[in-house]
Amino acid sequence: MAIATLKDAIRLNYYAGDVTPVIVTPADHDRFMLSVKDAALACQAGSDYVAFYQQFEKRLLPRLAAWLTEHKEKVHQAFVSVREGGLLFLVVRQQARYDAEFTDDLSALDAEIARNPEFNMIRLDVLALPLVSDEGARSFLNPEAVMVFHAKPR
Repeated sequence: MAIATLKDAIRLNYYAGDVTPVIVTPADHDRFMLSVKDAALACQAGSDYVAFYQQFEKRLLPRLAAWLTEHKEKVHQAFVSVREGGLLFLVVRQQARYDAEFTDDLSALDAEIARNPEFNMIRLDVLALPLVSDEGARSFLNPEAVMVFHAKPR
């Protein structure tokens, strides 16, 4: 694969109010037309997706795994799920009794991720539940977008 240079690049210049049409001809589809504004927004969304995925896969998941390892004696299972406005890290504890230290540690993780510029694309809520049934835990999750992050057999 040849390395592209700025000289070879296709330039898409968009300024507010510009309605210039852009014709796109994909190799495997019929060509289509959209406004230069929509093309610029699509390019930005693609770039944002790549940045989000990098943060999610390379930073967030390893950080959550490390936190779970540090708290493995108190965690029954954990999930990462998509929900409106972001992601949810749901942790089901081993016991039903309230554990203030565990709650404080989870709150500290939440604050760490929220304040860290390495997670600027991530919107994460955290929630701890006492030991509940699988059905009870799953009632907090999006069934179409959930990852079982950690589980211990009962």
